[in-house]
Amino acid sequence: MRAMALVGAMTPIAGVVRTQLSNAGIQTYVPADPEDAWNYLVTESPDAAVIDIEVSGANGWSLVERIRKDGRFVALPIVVLTGMGEPGAMEAAANSLHCHSLSKTMAGSRLAETLKQAITQPPQHVALDQSPRVDLEKVPVMMLVHEFQIEGTVYLPSELPRFSDAWEAVIRDSRLFVPVTDVTIRTSEGTEAGTTNFMNIKKTEIRAVYPRD
Repeated sequence: MRAMALVGAMTPIAGVVRTQLSNAGIQTYVPADPEDAWNYLVTESPDAAVIDIEVSGANGWSLVERIRKDGRFVALPIVVLTGMGEPGAMEAAANSLHCHSLSKTMAGSRLAETLKQAITQPPQHVALDQSPRVDLEKVPVMMLVHEFQIEGTVYLPSELPRFSDAWEAVIRDSRLFVPVTDVTIRTSEGTEAGTTNFMNIKKTEIRAVYPRD
């Protein structure tokens, strides 16, 4: 058996994954990034994939969607590794993309078993574009987090008519963290302090939220 594991080559979880799968007789390739992972899937056709969402962030979910949209990989067994902060939301997202989900705290003891079960008894998958969809709308926001201003984009159901309704929906849901893309971090004076493609912001640290045009 062969697996592709997008887990971040220099992270502690990479060593755990390699050891667990090697001991179970599963050859494992650890790609450098989601694009390298995709190229490996296309050229080598492994038996399964492991994706650490905390390491790959929005790009990890995009890779899973890309896999499910491709007819060659509709039934590829995928195990999504999640953090401790938001198991309910992560499990729901994984289920919607026809993946198995496993907390990283359990990866050391259950990963090989979960992956082998996924390989030998893959669930009946359907193509992503045949699944029920929820249309999401990009909402540019500015958040006050401690002494910083966080500018970025959140994705919310398009049927919500007002920003206040949309933001209340985010705050009410099961996530402890809000995923934000295309992030610019500024000081309280407005000076740019950095940028990143993806950031999880803990809800309890958000002091205020404003829409951006």
